[in-house]
Amino acid sequence: DVEDYFEAFDFAPVASGSIAQVHRATRKGEALAVKVRHPRVGPRLRIDAQLLAVLAGCLEIVPALRAFRLRDTVAQFGATLAQQSRLDREAAQLVGFRRRFGRWRDVDFPAPKLATPSVIVESFLEGEIVVGIARRQKEQRRLGENRTRAEKRIGAYLVTRGEDLYLKMLLVDKVMHADLHPGNLLYDAAGGQHIRVVDAGMVAELSSEESDQFVGLIEALGAADHAAAARCLRGFDSSNSDRLDAASVQAFDDDVRALFEARCRGYGTGVDFGDVVRGVLELCRKHRVRVGANYATLVINALCLDGMAADLLPGYSVLDGARPLLAAHRRFVSGGGRPRR
Repeated sequence: DVEDYFEAFDFAPVASGSIAQVHRATRKGEALAVKVRHPRVGPRLRIDAQLLAVLAGCLEIVPALRAFRLRDTVAQFGATLAQQSRLDREAAQLVGFRRRFGRWRDVDFPAPKLATPSVIVESFLEGEIVVGIARRQKEQRRLGENRTRAEKRIGAYLVTRGEDLYLKMLLVDKVMHADLHPGNLLYDAAGGQHIRVVDAGMVAELSSEESDQFVGLIEALGAADHAAAARCLRGFDSSNSDRLDAASVQAFDDDVRALFEARCRGYGTGVDFGDVVRGVLELCRKHRVRVGANYATLVINALCLDGMAADLLPGYSVLDGARPLLAAHRRFVSGGGRPRR
C-alpha cells in the first residue's frame, strides 16, 4: 500500500511520458522519484508492433520500397519500445551508468532503490531541466538582452560537459544513453556545478566496430576527407555492401564530395556540424544508404548536442571540441593513423 510504504506521496505526477509517469515521494526522510508505467502499456505496444509488422510486410511488396527493409526497421523499433517499457531493465541500466560514471563528481544518475517491470523507486535528483535553460537563453538573444556572466558560464559548462558525457559513452563505455537530449538533463548549482541524467529507459549497446565506424565519420569530418566519410556512412549497415552496385556507390560518393566541398572544410574552419550531418543523412536517404539503429541513435544524440550548443554557447564548434579527445583516443587506444578506411 502506497500510504504504508511511503511517508509522503504526491499523486500529481511531476513528469509524464508515453510509457510512464513520475511521482515525488518520501521514505525514511529521503526524497524519492517513483516511476510508474501506464496501465496496459505492454500489451498495447505488442499489438502496435504486430500491426506495424503486417503493414511493413505489405509495403515491401512494392519493389521500390524493398531496399528500405521496412520489416527489419519495424522489428528494431518494436524491440526498442519493449526495452523502454520494462522499468526493471531501466533500473539495471541506471546501475551500470552509475558504476561507469562513479568517478565523475559532477555527473549523477538516479540510484534505484526498488524495481519491478512496472515500477522504479529511485533517488530524486534536484535540478533545473536544461531544455528550459536553453530556451530562456535563446529567448534572451532574440530580444537582444545580454546574458550575465553566470549565465554564460552555465551555458559553457553544460555544452562542454555534455560533450564529455557523449564522447565517454561512445569511446570508452560503448553504451550510449539513447535519449540524451536536454529534456533528460538537469542542471544543479548547489555545491558546485552538476549535471543529472535521467530516463535511461533506452540504451544503445555498441560493438567496437560500431564505435570505430562512427568515430571514423567524425574524424573524416574533421579532416575534410569526403572519401573516408562516404566509406564510413556506407558501413552504417552491413546490407549496404550487397545492395549498392558500383554505379550507386559512385553516385553517393560524388554527392558526399560535393557536400564537403560546399560545407565541410575540417577542423578550425567553423564547420556547422549539425548542418553537415543533416546533409549526409539526406544523401543517405536519397541514395538509399541504410543507417542501422545504433548509428541512428548516435547521430540523433550528436544533433541534440549540437542544438544545445547553438542555444547555450553560440559560436562553439562541437567538431572542434571533440578533437582533443578523439586525437587522444586514436593515439592511445586505436593505435593512431588517419580516419578509418
